[in-house]
Amino acid sequence: MRSLLGSVVGAALTSALLGCNDPVASSANAPAPSVVTSNVIWPASSQVDRGLLGALGAEARAKVSRAPVPVLVPRGSDLAAASLVVEPEFYAFSHRHDGITVVVQATRREHRYEGVGPVRGDRLVRGTTGFVTENEGIRSASWRENGVAYTVDLECETPTDARCADDTLVMSLVDGLAFVGGGGR
Repeated sequence: MRSLLGSVVGAALTSALLGCNDPVASSANAPAPSVVTSNVIWPASSQVDRGLLGALGAEARAKVSRAPVPVLVPRGSDLAAASLVVEPEFYAFSHRHDGITVVVQATRREHRYEGVGPVRGDRLVRGTTGFVTENEGIRSASWRENGVAYTVDLECETPTDARCADDTLVMSLVDGLAFVGGGGR
């Protein structure tokens, strides 16, 4: 089974490549999106969970200070082996433990299409509206917080793992996210 992070990166690259070669996407009739960089709302530095920050491995800890958005990570597991990718517009945290893979991502980049407004979420996620979905056994929650878009993805190694049978674990992970810093703090 491919890892969730590999699947996410692979899907993004495939979409980008297909979009470049897709006659519909390159059609003069297709509206071009405007790309907007969101204004980040930084939590107070007093809200940094220093214990959780310290639980990250040295490499991940060093990257937190370069993140362009507030870095949220899940509580409750050994984070020393977690991976953190930081790029100019986003961060992606991934952690594999006890048969599950958790990926937390946030981006400040938005693609807006003329005439297409935002869609309001249908679930309460971290005090706001968001979406909770399941696709090919991967549970996902997405919402806006701190002025940016976040997602949490949960994949079980075994498709029959009861932890991925419903939204309970992914929502518990989302509710337990803690702020560990970022480039704006």
